[in-house]
Amino acid sequence: MDNTSKQALELQFEQTNSGHPACFALAAHLVCAETHEVPLFLAAGDSSLRSVVRVINLSDQSGEVTIAARSDTGVVREETSFRIGGSAVFAFNSDDLEYGDPDKGLSGIGTGDGDWRLTLDSELPLTVSTYARSADGLLTEMNRTVPRDPDGIHRVMTFNARTAMRRVSQLRLVNPHERPVTVTVHGIDDVGEDGDGSVTVTLAANEARTLTAGYLEDRGRDIGEPGIDREFGNGLVDFRCVEATRPVVDR
Repeated sequence: MDNTSKQALELQFEQTNSGHPACFALAAHLVCAETHEVPLFLAAGDSSLRSVVRVINLSDQSGEVTIAARSDTGVVREETSFRIGGSAVFAFNSDDLEYGDPDKGLSGIGTGDGDWRLTLDSELPLTVSTYARSADGLLTEMNRTVPRDPDGIHRVMTFNARTAMRRVSQLRLVNPHERPVTVTVHGIDDVGEDGDGSVTVTLAANEARTLTAGYLEDRGRDIGEPGIDREFGNGLVDFRCVEATRPVVDR
């Protein structure tokens, strides 16, 4: 397989360009008076990026919004909440969520293991949007996940190899189920050639995991992480087929 050829991919992925998020496949953008899901909210410990959630109240009534947070290991933290005025906007970032902000009336939930998934509940009709903000202020919208085909395959159409140092891609898998799920990742490059093998990942109940391009290409080096079987093959630039025994997050 030509290591310089373009590629095509499929699943949930994060891609950075010159150190900034060019595309995140996770986020929520919902309009309704019910539950709002944010599948990826970056931890405050991330050295280069912060997540920002922007909540818009579509009614002229004020009310309360409750936030429930689950870490990548599936641990649910105690809920926190905030009040939002009629027709107002409320925004919070990674630091606000973990450490709290008295000026915003938001109590912190503390640090967790990895990143977060959030559930926002309110009786109010809301719009909830998620962004990633870099250190220099670049704001990238994160309002999509990779859809799942009827045959159970998630297709990510662009995914860069680890050799693309300034635009390395990452694949994020989220298991929303109360039982383990097994996901198989394999790829095809732009000339139609398959990778040397595949990567099988087992996610525990409610677990999320982010895999780098280098990790997927590693051919089993640095063995020892539970649940990972790495047989992907060096030189694979893009991969676009993801098969799961049960669906991962596909909103």
